[in-house]
Amino acid sequence: MENFRSDEIGDFDKDRAVEFTDGWGRPIAFIRWPIGFVYPYSPIQANSPVDAHDPFDPFRVEPQAFALTPLIYSAGADGDSADGYGLKTFDGWSSCDRSQIFSVIDAGQKPGEPKNSTPNDYRDNVTNHDLMSKR
Repeated sequence: MENFRSDEIGDFDKDRAVEFTDGWGRPIAFIRWPIGFVYPYSPIQANSPVDAHDPFDPFRVEPQAFALTPLIYSAGADGDSADGYGLKTFDGWSSCDRSQIFSVIDAGQKPGEPKNSTPNDYRDNVTNHDLMSKR
């Protein structure tokens, strides 16, 4: 928080939740479980349960689980799309029980994956995945 100015922190969309804004004045997005944000979008996140199994599943109870790094990003100068972000989201996880999660993923619900409005919209985005891979 100390890296943001006071005019970059506030309830900009009037939903009573505080947001941080990027250099273009748009809220910075956060996806905790970005299962769709893998190569070529992320240089650090592999969707392989063999090569990068979920570290929170040390006994491999869930054989399909793979490691995920939360996604924090700015949509860049173009804002990506009419909704302002251009990434797929899914709000129904709380209604799924554990046994349904991977069938939902296999059916195409992959939060974090760029929408196909324009295939290259994501290229000007700034993400924590980029920053982590450049260290």
